[in-house]
Amino acid sequence: MSSLGGWSVSSPRRPARVAVAVGVASVFALAACSSSGGSSADAGSKSSATPTTSATPATHVVTDLSGAKVTVPTTINRIAEQFPAHTVADIMLGVGDKLVAIQQNVSTIPFLQAVQPSITKVPQLFHSSNVNMEQLLAQKPDV
Repeated sequence: MSSLGGWSVSSPRRPARVAVAVGVASVFALAACSSSGGSSADAGSKSSATPTTSATPATHVVTDLSGAKVTVPTTINRIAEQFPAHTVADIMLGVGDKLVAIQQNVSTIPFLQAVQPSITKVPQLFHSSNVNMEQLLAQKPDV
């Protein structure tokens, strides 16, 4: 750290670290808000024997940023992740076990190996801008 006219000037790397910390905290907060855990008031109540009449559809349609409508599965069990940051987010959100394809060299990151040891067994099918589509489709990803 240096000073400039009595003011402290921090390293240019510090804002990036703060941004990463805020991003990780946001991911955890989002995951906590979306958890489906019941409240303590529900714990003592009896469950209803009446089955629900509405079934969850197998797919649903989403609209992407370009306005195109895309059909995706409602339940995601197999994820092919092209971007390393998304792979990290998947692992932090607890769905790292659903990864079936990742970017080259992501599995060599020691932090990811510590948090998700199975990452070393996931096929590395995305290489820069290249991907072998036959190998990717053989993994049968949902998304």
